[in-house]
Amino acid sequence: MNRKISEDKDSNFSSSFIFRYLPYWPLFLLLTLVALSGAWFYLKFTTPAYETNARILIKDEKKGSEDSKTLESLDLISPKKIIDNEMEVIQSKTLLTEVVKNLNLYAPVSEEQRFKSISAYTSSPVIIIADSDHIKETSKVYFTADKNSVKIGKNTYLLDEWVNTPYGKLKFKKNRYKTAEDTEKKLYFSIIDPKKVASSLASRLKVTAANKLSSIVNLSFTDEIPARGEDIVNELISVYNRSIISEKNTLASNTSKFIDGRLARVEDDLVLIEHKLQAYRASKGAVDVDTQGKLFLQNVSTNDQKVSEINTQLSVLNQIEGYVKSRDLSNGIVPSTVGVNDPGLEQMVKNVYDLQIEAESLRKTTGENNPLYVSYKDRIDKIRPQILSNLQNQRASLQASKNNLSSTNSSYSSVLSSMPETQRQLI
Repeated sequence: MNRKISEDKDSNFSSSFIFRYLPYWPLFLLLTLVALSGAWFYLKFTTPAYETNARILIKDEKKGSEDSKTLESLDLISPKKIIDNEMEVIQSKTLLTEVVKNLNLYAPVSEEQRFKSISAYTSSPVIIIADSDHIKETSKVYFTADKNSVKIGKNTYLLDEWVNTPYGKLKFKKNRYKTAEDTEKKLYFSIIDPKKVASSLASRLKVTAANKLSSIVNLSFTDEIPARGEDIVNELISVYNRSIISEKNTLASNTSKFIDGRLARVEDDLVLIEHKLQAYRASKGAVDVDTQGKLFLQNVSTNDQKVSEINTQLSVLNQIEGYVKSRDLSNGIVPSTVGVNDPGLEQMVKNVYDLQIEAESLRKTTGENNPLYVSYKDRIDKIRPQILSNLQNQRASLQASKNNLSSTNSSYSSVLSSMPETQRQLI
């Protein structure tokens, strides 16, 4: 009985609910149509975005295993890298602008459809290459293309040839993604400043570290065309790798030039000494000297060699001093400390050079107002006085030794002067 009463109540409630809102069915129908129309317009006019991801392994001197650090310490040519700096380099406008030029992204081709225009990166029969150093910006240049030529207005241009157009010097090349002919599409291209395109790429590029202890950098790029997103990420990695190789080659070239210069100077000195010795022997002839004369001559020669070594060390100290006093340390390379037996000095000079390289890398990407760049410059300014003080102390010590040797040689010369004139000259 109770169950029947409950069912009657439910039936009455449902009937009253339906009859209450039934007069509003046109409004419900209208709202449904509006919602469906909104969904259709959203799907029709909204351009989908696709994400492309990649990873780069960077040799960070502050991270990684001890074994890898030991191996990297043997590589004297490769510049030191910090993962935070390299992340800034990867997303710098310089590298992105090079990507834009290499992929010809400054001349995008679009397909005009009924409601909107879409990118024709993979559907255009041709790509447009411009003289990237003389870009002439323009928009919506309509064209048609066949297997051998491109037609713009009344002008026809052959493929794979540089041609002069009202829009600058251009070359039309077959698109590697386009495989089938389709003459029904309405295509146009635009020419944009590569720096503007690079700024657009930067806004869609994310560069993050995998974690705090990892040397792996994650790249994420969003684009409406998956193939173009992959091309941009791959080209960015290639450009970054080429920049590393170029930096390493520059450092190796500077080091090689410095070593060659030092060797040439030493070789010239040796040749000059040999010529003087030959001239002296030719003018005096070959003679035999007594034991005392040989001993004095040997002592004088030994002292002269020591004086020469001291002069070499003083020359090295002068080169280091000139390098440290220079306000721009990145244009040269760290002078060799060969001949100067002071590990502390060598380490301080190397620290100044490493700090300058890191500071220069930051300056190129973030500017001179970056706090990390200012920190590097402050550390360099603190080390400079220590190096100069060390150089002054070593120079004073070497000069004292040189004066002592010169005084000893003067004594030997006085003894030799007491020998017969001819014998003394021959010695």
